[in-house]
Amino acid sequence: MNVVIHEDLGPGELSWTCARYVRILEHNGIRCVRTHLTQRDFWKKAAAADLFIFRCGLRDYDQQLAEIVLPVLGELMNVACFPNHRAKLLYEDKIRQSFALQSLGFDMPRSWVFFDRRAARDFVLEADYPLVFKLRRGAGSKGVALLSSPKEALRYTELMFGRGTTAETLPGATRRVVDEKGLIHAVRKSVGALRRSWSGEEIWASWQRERNYVYFQEYLPGNDHDTRVVVIGRRALAFQRLNRPGDFRASGSGLDRFDPALIDKRTVRIAFDVCARLGTPIMAFDFLEGADGAPKIVEMSFAYGSPRTGPRADSCPGYWTLDLEWVDEAVDTAHYELAELLGREDLRRLPKARAGEA
Repeated sequence: MNVVIHEDLGPGELSWTCARYVRILEHNGIRCVRTHLTQRDFWKKAAAADLFIFRCGLRDYDQQLAEIVLPVLGELMNVACFPNHRAKLLYEDKIRQSFALQSLGFDMPRSWVFFDRRAARDFVLEADYPLVFKLRRGAGSKGVALLSSPKEALRYTELMFGRGTTAETLPGATRRVVDEKGLIHAVRKSVGALRRSWSGEEIWASWQRERNYVYFQEYLPGNDHDTRVVVIGRRALAFQRLNRPGDFRASGSGLDRFDPALIDKRTVRIAFDVCARLGTPIMAFDFLEGADGAPKIVEMSFAYGSPRTGPRADSCPGYWTLDLEWVDEAVDTAHYELAELLGREDLRRLPKARAGEA
């Protein structure tokens, strides 16, 4: 067995999760090779992989690499890849996720996508408010705004069919950073980015403007949290993420509840079903409750958690099986993922990590 891991934070650097993959593989005596697309022997190493792991981040740079590498390896060279083609196809594309879920008959908030300015303008003049505006790409609630009137929706429509925007330049983005982290933090962040850019060190997180479409989603009132469900093969982890104070958004708040008694098990069943239909064994889902009381899938992603500190799902006190039976266990998502990807439920677990270790 030969596992090849792409250095996802740049040449020589691994995220928390990929570093843990390496430790688990070494602990089990499984050959593990690290590489990066910039290395001259990259394709030789990748072609020899029984499993090639390419966890791509959110930056345009990361997406660019993934869109080059994964189709060649997975579709043309028949190398088993994580993410697989379908998982990558849906990653960081809320519009494609919406179309896929609706076509398969899964329940989600009503969504409206327009690729024509006139049709979008006609819609926003007659729509019910508030409406949720979303960029196709973006995590942590970046690129998401609550619109309260036709005037506000028209502003966003003209922006998207004009010069376009990124999550960082969306109207009100700077104000949200100031409100959440303070003025000093916002100023330091902006000055630091400019300094790195002038010195040639900075690769901007988003260099491609989103434009020539507009995406609206139904606002679901009365939700003070969302439910994050992470499916890893035959296991499902779940926890609640509380909204930011005075905000309708939960993603990125860092305010979590891990009590399994609080979880609507319908969300777990739906998440398992979606993965089975899509052929994506590892996927995280975000759910809200609709006016009818039914869970609605809002977004999904094969990648979850912080690159530096790992997934918050590791704080769950256990997981559900395919039969919705609860298992009390210290959770290790990286171990579960490798066991699923390698078909090795006999993988030995790492000893309990010391504080600060991956």
